Amino acid sequence: MIPQQLRASFHGIAISAAEDDQPSREIVGLAAPYNVTTTESGGTTFRLAPGSLPIDGPAPKVYLYHDQTQAIGVAAQRVPSADGVLVALKISQTPLGDQALTLAADGVLDGLSVGLDVEDGEYDADGVLVVTKARWREVSLVPYGAFQEARVHSVAASEPDPLPVEEENPTQSTNPSEEEEMPTETPAVEATVPSAPLYAAAPKKLTAAEYLSAVVTGNLNPIAAAENGTGDVPGILPDPLIRDVYDSLSPARPFVSAVGVYAAPSTEVWYRRKITQHVDVDVQAAEFDDLASQALEISKLTVTNQLVGGFIDLSEQVIDWSEPSMVNLVLRDMTKIYAKRTETLACAALISGATVTDTIADFTDGDEILDALYDAAATISDATDELPTHVFLSPDRWADLGKAKAANGDRILPSVGPSNAAGTMNPGSFTVAGLGLTFVVSNRFAAGSMVVGNPQGIELFEQNKGTIRADQPANASVRLAVRGYFASLVIDSGAFVKFVV
Repeated sequence: MIPQQLRASFHGIAISAAEDDQPSREIVGLAAPYNVTTTESGGTTFRLAPGSLPIDGPAPKVYLYHDQTQAIGVAAQRVPSADGVLVALKISQTPLGDQALTLAADGVLDGLSVGLDVEDGEYDADGVLVVTKARWREVSLVPYGAFQEARVHSVAASEPDPLPVEEENPTQSTNPSEEEEMPTETPAVEATVPSAPLYAAAPKKLTAAEYLSAVVTGNLNPIAAAENGTGDVPGILPDPLIRDVYDSLSPARPFVSAVGVYAAPSTEVWYRRKITQHVDVDVQAAEFDDLASQALEISKLTVTNQLVGGFIDLSEQVIDWSEPSMVNLVLRDMTKIYAKRTETLACAALISGATVTDTIADFTDGDEILDALYDAAATISDATDELPTHVFLSPDRWADLGKAKAANGDRILPSVGPSNAAGTMNPGSFTVAGLGLTFVVSNRFAAGSMVVGNPQGIELFEQNKGTIRADQPANASVRLAVRGYFASLVIDSGAFVKFVV
């Protein structure tokens, strides 16, 4: 998105000597340099392309410090040059105008700042906004600026010659004696981008003749200056750390959330009861014959708690000096890793406990997948008297499902489903709509995993004991730990069918 308003400030001043006692009330300088990159306060980096600013239209107002309540004159002339747009500021004969002239002549207000409305532009490969069309709103005198290129060249004490025009057409004469009067109109516009201030040494004062000679020769900054680069001042350069610490790990547990967890008891081993044989009820063979009879058998299945956890020691120094808090970062990371580890345990329990299998030779063959889902539903119903409700799969099998096509070449689950499609899915979401099944995708399933079934066939138990902190005075450190009990049980393997190649 192209910003609508920019304000840029630039630095430098050269003062011409007075020729009589009456000041001309005119300040001349380069207001808007071309091809100079700067950054606005909102973070947008931009530069003005040659020809991006008009030199006709209503004359922009001249303010002090971009303050509209401190108007001091108008930009009476605007002339394009190879370096940018030169301006001649006509300062009004008011107390505020007198003050501005005095401050400019004394080198206090030695910078120019322009207010612009951006009308057109585009971002280059480096993310810099190249402004190709903008409107003037105002020109301001400011005490500091960021660039030597745009600057006040003279504070005239007598009427200077009109600004020289640099011809845009290279075939025309470039004789410095050919001068052009600048239009006196201006557009109303506003755009603000304060650039970072740089402090420059006070330059030598120039006469009007020296200034014109510098413009003609293209040397708008004829005074040599010492240069400071970042390598010269490492002691004052900041080392900023911006935004939060990036972390791509999510604490989500898709499979555990889909199945749900029961509270784990505080014991190593406990038992789940399961009917392994039902009584029998049947038709009597003949009068006075015994009715059908079969014992009800109830077995107990062993469930074993597993302690899942980890710890780390932090020195007192890293705790005190870190920004943001190292303790908070570690605790947050521990809880995420705990979630991922328990999700992995639960997914592995399902894959190992689903002993009923069916073969799919090609997971991108839509007809074969639909046939296998119906066959699996029938198998599960025979074993449990229930139909499947979920499909559990790894991301690669989810991708295969999205690519699966029927014999006619149509995807069985297109992103926009026609009336005869089995359902819909898209690469921006793991949600699969259709087929009457809930699809649960977890990257903690081993690659190639796809199981259809009913979650009632697996039970998960957890006692999340959370995080703990213990001070260790002996070595001035703190120990942080996370832990919890986790257990899983496939209580009915008949509730699932695992697809294999």
